[in-house]
Amino acid sequence: MTTPTPPNFDDLEARLRAAGVADEASLRAALERDPQLATDLRDFVESNSLLQALEAFIGAETWGESQRVLEQHPELLSDEALATLDQLIAAARAQGDVKVEQRFTEHRDLLQRCRAAGVQVVFGDDKISQMEEATTQTAEASSSNIPPRFRTDLRQAHAAEDRYLNTGDRFMPDEAIAAWERILAGLYP
Repeated sequence: MTTPTPPNFDDLEARLRAAGVADEASLRAALERDPQLATDLRDFVESNSLLQALEAFIGAETWGESQRVLEQHPELLSDEALATLDQLIAAARAQGDVKVEQRFTEHRDLLQRCRAAGVQVVFGDDKISQMEEATTQTAEASSSNIPPRFRTDLRQAHAAEDRYLNTGDRFMPDEAIAAWERILAGLYP
């Protein structure tokens, strides 16, 4: 008995487009209408170790974590990884999702710099470290306006949303919704 081959990226993208997927709500509706599409999408991600490595790299929350993922997955420096990111960028652009397109582009550019100069050189670059530190300080400053009891849920909601946008994992919106519900319940008891 042979194991069925998961659909390729282009097939899934065409099926998602045909199902009218343009945002989180339409994706959720399409996956509920077509359980086979949900299964194929999950199987595709699970069977593609490169996509899993890209997911971990793009989802890394710190500069150090990004470096560790890249060192654990040297395949991220391959032509195939860059081509996959280019496809993801094009898909985000086609859907008009500027935020996701920018995130994928930034990570593709980082991988290209690592290929050209080396991981240690790029991650040791003082300018990049300073940029990361400035970004962290900005995030901490903006979160200082958020009551402490909501910060964890807010981080979880944003992380789940980002993972969903990066992977299409249909369970991530549920995590984000649960975090937002906890926040709203705290605001409106």
